[in-house]
Amino acid sequence: MDRTRGASGRTLDDLFTLTQGVRDDLSTVLQKLDGMENRLSDVEKDINEIKDRQVDLEATKCSKDELEETTAKLKAEIREERERILRKNNLIVFGIPETMEGNDQLDELLQIICPQDVHIENERVGKMEKAGKRPLRLYLTNPAIKRQMLKNCSKLKGNDRMKHISVSHDMTREQVQERASTPRQTRAATRRKAAGVDSNPGPVSKRGRFDNQNQGSGQTQQPMNTD
Repeated sequence: MDRTRGASGRTLDDLFTLTQGVRDDLSTVLQKLDGMENRLSDVEKDINEIKDRQVDLEATKCSKDELEETTAKLKAEIREERERILRKNNLIVFGIPETMEGNDQLDELLQIICPQDVHIENERVGKMEKAGKRPLRLYLTNPAIKRQMLKNCSKLKGNDRMKHISVSHDMTREQVQERASTPRQTRAATRRKAAGVDSNPGPVSKRGRFDNQNQGSGQTQQPMNTD
């Protein structure tokens, strides 16, 4: 379901700064992907040379099996990096039922946390459940909007209609595992920096997402798959 709300102005300088920042971030990620793909190409070339020359694999410094294992790891790294790029600007919303009342609740949520006139697409993710409360993925156009929406989640505190709703980053399975193994203080500092808020963690829960119930009562987000 799409949702559009009231506009807020931006100066040309603000838009230029935002655009330049997004371009810089994308350039850095693309350079990293290029380097990984070059490494993958080199490894595959080595494998082909070994096959063509019928080298005694036991006598080589790096066996065919080791090269194939390295190739598989590099491919997995590239897939993971691409998936993180695709999810980078997304948010996941938990607790909204798949009913007409749930649609109204989503409208109300977006009216509270959405910072400006922006087109937001969303879809249900995960397997269908009897409870009918599959998470919602919100597709946002840039990280600045995402940061502002996370910051505005503080406005949900004390709202009884929003008390069962949680808002989280859209993370891959590997990111969820990394978060689980990262010290709480480090996660909180990273989260506050990404959301553009001060040193007071406010209503962001100990477990890495905004939870409008008692702090720390939400479950850790599971990775959302669309397959």
